Formats: sequence, C-alpha cells, structure tokens
Amino acid sequence: MESGEPEAGLRRWQFGELVLDERTLELSLRGQPLHMHRKPLQVLLHLLQHANEVVTKDELAEACWPGRILSDTVLSTTIKRLRAMLGDDAQQIIKTVHGFGYRFVAPVSVEWLAAEAPARLALEPGDHPPLRPTWSLVERIGGGGSGEVWRVRQDRTGDE
Repeated sequence: MESGEPEAGLRRWQFGELVLDERTLELSLRGQPLHMHRKPLQVLLHLLQHANEVVTKDELAEACWPGRILSDTVLSTTIKRLRAMLGDDAQQIIKTVHGFGYRFVAPVSVEWLAAEAPARLALEPGDHPPLRPTWSLVERIGGGGSGEVWRVRQDRTGDE
C-alpha cells in the first residue's frame, strides 16, 4: 500500500451496478443488498484486491481459508455460487485461467472511505443477523464497546 492511502477495509468497490463495501462485507445491486454466504464474498474481495491479476487457487485458499487444506471442489463450488449471484455465466467479471486460478476482469473503481466506524445496527429479537439469513436473533445477552452478544437460533434445525 502506498504511503498516505487509508488502511485496507475502508474501501468501496464498484463494478457495473454492483458495489462491495469492505467495512461490512456487503454486496449490493443498485443499492439493494444481496444476501450471500461469507466465503464467496471473501473470495470476491480478494479477487477485487488483485483485479486484472491471475490469482492462483492456492492463493485464494490461503487468503480465504487460512491453514485449511481444501479440495478443488470447495473452491470451484464457491466460485460457481459467486458467479451465480453476480450473473456472470459468461465469465465477463471473473475469468477462469485454466490450470492456475481466476482473474477479475470487469472494469472496477475504488472509493476510499473515511475511517469512521460503521453505523450500529438496531437489531431486535426475530431479526436475521447480517450475512446470516438462516439464523434468527432470540435474545440480546449483552454488549459493550466491541458490539453485542445475542442468543441465536438456526431456523432450519432449531439449534441455538
């Protein structure tokens, strides 16, 4: 990073009508949030940080699943889910570089954001936490300067 640039995590990436906010790891289309699992968003962010470069499968695995050994299926499934969410069947955003990895090829612009903390969420019991649409908030247990602690329930299984 060049001297004088804000630190990582304070950027908003725009490509086409899609925007990825690094602070919240939220992807939106025309201002409307898209609900997506965290790993595809982490992969997207890493590809954006290395736009127009070939990012190897090993680099993606280490960046998004540090210390884990992955099968090729995990990464290819994550890329497939990401492309489905982006509407990128023709590989106009993320190009496969066969035998090596992937390259983010769409035109992208970056906006540096102020270092202010993101707005606090006004969560209520019954809400779904950000990026966790299959979990429901049951009860606020506590909170402090770092955030809030909630008891949650997995909607499908009922696990808490």
